Amino acid sequence: MGDEPEENDSLKKARDMIEYIEDQVIRGKEMGIEFSEVQALIQGAKMMIESDVLLDAQDLIDQATEMASLRFTEFQLLQVNIKKLEMKIKETTLGDDTEEAEKNLKMAKYHQNTGYYRLGNDYATRGMKLFTEKKEIEYKWGSGL
Repeated sequence: MGDEPEENDSLKKARDMIEYIEDQVIRGKEMGIEFSEVQALIQGAKMMIESDVLLDAQDLIDQATEMASLRFTEFQLLQVNIKKLEMKIKETTLGDDTEEAEKNLKMAKYHQNTGYYRLGNDYATRGMKLFTEKKEIEYKWGSGL
């Protein structure tokens, strides 16, 4: 009998955490973030709670929390990187070739829309590196060496 209050506290904490994660998922979805994997983990945690398997439920809740945080971070980083690349392409002088950077921008946006934020960040970063590499080449040729 002494274990019941502790178990009820654990159950309440688990339910509260699920509610918090679900609220974060709703907020993220309003921003356009894809959370299907997080939602699957939440469903699994709910099933574990219904089956009185609190330790497994807590593991799933922890995974969902970590994944939701990662999704937010990757999404926000991708938004920033896309904006940087767009600005870099716009500010590039007319004679410069931006075709490859524009392809990378297009792929970054595609992966943003499909929920593959890490891959989208890779494309945005590649697009930005094209401008850095170009400057290094111009510097070497213009340095008199």
